[in-house]
Amino acid sequence: MPKKKLKILYYTNVDWSFVSHRLDLAKEAIREGFDVHLLCNVTSKKKIIEGCGITLYESFLSRRFNIFKDIIGIIKLIKIIIKIKPDIIHSVSNKNILIGGFISRIFRVKITILAVSGLGYLYMNKNLFTKFSKIILHAVYNVVLKNKKSYVIVQNKNDFNIIHSILRKNTYKENIILIPGSGVDINYFKPLAKVDGNYSIQENDNITVSLVARMLYDKGIKEFIDAAKNLSKKYSKVEFNLYGDPDLGNPTSIPIDKLSEWNSYININWKGYKSNTLSIYNTSDIIVLPSYREGMPKTILEAASCGKPSIVTDVPGCKDAIIPNKTGLLVKLFDTHDLQNKIEFLINNADIRNLMGVEARKLAVSKFDVKNINAMQIKLYNN
Repeated sequence: MPKKKLKILYYTNVDWSFVSHRLDLAKEAIREGFDVHLLCNVTSKKKIIEGCGITLYESFLSRRFNIFKDIIGIIKLIKIIIKIKPDIIHSVSNKNILIGGFISRIFRVKITILAVSGLGYLYMNKNLFTKFSKIILHAVYNVVLKNKKSYVIVQNKNDFNIIHSILRKNTYKENIILIPGSGVDINYFKPLAKVDGNYSIQENDNITVSLVARMLYDKGIKEFIDAAKNLSKKYSKVEFNLYGDPDLGNPTSIPIDKLSEWNSYININWKGYKSNTLSIYNTSDIIVLPSYREGMPKTILEAASCGKPSIVTDVPGCKDAIIPNKTGLLVKLFDTHDLQNKIEFLINNADIRNLMGVEARKLAVSKFDVKNINAMQIKLYNN
């Protein structure tokens, strides 16, 4: 009699985020023999997801806080659990972790995995709502980790330490697993040129500085624009590009009018979302992400794999994605002047840019290869 396939239910906020960060993992799970299901808000990625053999369900959960939609979303999760009886629930993002963590324990799901993609908004903003949410979230971690076969995945050391510190004595603290991000396909994201068997960086007459992210204030977009405006007065051949769209479900989303205003400045271009990020990295000389906090920024991993140096803020997640002064540079949080100086330094030092790019590629290959990252998570599924 053939062995029954174990069922995984991924529970995340929205389909485009799943495609960007966990589709490769889900496809690997299918290759390993798992029956894969996904519950999330559905926008435009239905055909891609279902084309990979994943059963997709609409969650109806609100991105922010809407009591009526959230009740509907919780009921939908319960119905799906009753219907498919998953062996594993893999929840991603704070809200889904909170709901998925509690519900999975109520229904005694065999393995619960809570994937912290960055503690983000809850730990950057101090108000009554975030304080209450943190209390509930901490309770979820403690409830879930009473189960020997359940895990919390974090992407950086800071988040590891925070969650470790809030766990009580009767929990399995060893089940907090540090996995550095969602990984990067090092065979797809790679430098354009090879010299003597080694990747090298191609020289350009003009310099392009790019930021690839959702258009959120929390990504440090305003600081990037202020630095770019100042540098554009001095360097007429340097181009500053923003790639990404606003995210209306996020409270720090930047209005279209503001992005259009910035786009009107000399040598500053808002280019919107571009699915082919490989072409962005291969036509850029410097990648910048002055974000206020991250889990493990995927764009910096992709840029590193393409042999590009990065400038990032000295905050959790961002600082874990580079080796300071070797694969990129750190800047102080909210410090436009420091950001401007670091960008100018790399503009004027092509040799250092190229050397950092070579080292960044080595780092991506050794630490962030998606095959290794996915294997670590599949190992948890096979527990």
